[in-house]
Amino acid sequence: MLYIDPWHELRLLQMGPHAREIDEDQFLEGVERYRPGAGTTGALRAVGVEAYFQEALSELQRSEELRDAAATVDTAGFSHRAAVARGLVAYTLAAAERQGQQTVVGSQRDTLLSHVIGDLKAQDRGLTAPLRKVALAISSPVATWYGQQHRGSASDGATPLVGDILRYQVHGRSLRDQLADAVSKAPGQVVTLIGHSLGGVACVETLIEHRLDQVDQLITVGSQPSYFYEIDALSTLPFGQELPEHFPARWLNVYDTRDLLSYPAQAVFPDRVQDLRVDNGQPFIESHSAYWANSDLWTAVGEWIR
Repeated sequence: MLYIDPWHELRLLQMGPHAREIDEDQFLEGVERYRPGAGTTGALRAVGVEAYFQEALSELQRSEELRDAAATVDTAGFSHRAAVARGLVAYTLAAAERQGQQTVVGSQRDTLLSHVIGDLKAQDRGLTAPLRKVALAISSPVATWYGQQHRGSASDGATPLVGDILRYQVHGRSLRDQLADAVSKAPGQVVTLIGHSLGGVACVETLIEHRLDQVDQLITVGSQPSYFYEIDALSTLPFGQELPEHFPARWLNVYDTRDLLSYPAQAVFPDRVQDLRVDNGQPFIESHSAYWANSDLWTAVGEWIR
């Protein structure tokens, strides 16, 4: 929810009892004077989002949500400062991703959040019970409003994925021929192919269509070959047929259950593939792009490749 509406929790906090004016002023002054500390700055730079955090902070400091929420802050201000921290981090990561930045994994996000909360001296105690009861009532209209206001950008965001699939279905052979040619010209005795998403489908179909003895290992990440096969959408392998004998004996398929575009494959191709489940710590659709920043993935790849 916070990725599409970073100040959502601040709006929920508006429904609490009104606070003393002195508490309200101190809270607003603290947020308006806030600047990230050295640890936070380092964490922001580590994932390349420092500029987006400054954008988020500027938007927060001039937002009506901040001032309305401040009217209900208590002396400690734990919940309010935690809501500020979560909103800032969510705004930062969502803004970075919209500009094409690599999606961070959940562990990186949580490290960044802990730094910001530390800066604000916040303690995350979560929403109070009365606020939990109204959270769903508020979130649904906000999500609907967001979808209406961003219908064009949402459609534009979906078009590359759908367009890539449709284009591949029509022109996939030329892509597979190019891939096979690149493999044949690769230096060394053996080649490991690694494919993400539709790239994994292209790798699987290339290895079905072409006998490439140099390829001794295949790794698919967040990919859909098993799904395409089950709906009879693999042009090189009709449903019901087995993988050819020349297909590599070692195939690792990495998926994340939060990534709705990734599928396990071991049950579909028994004895031909090994599944590995990872947790990118992000909701969909961010989870689909977060594999490459997940150290667990690279550990598994390093152990898999001989």
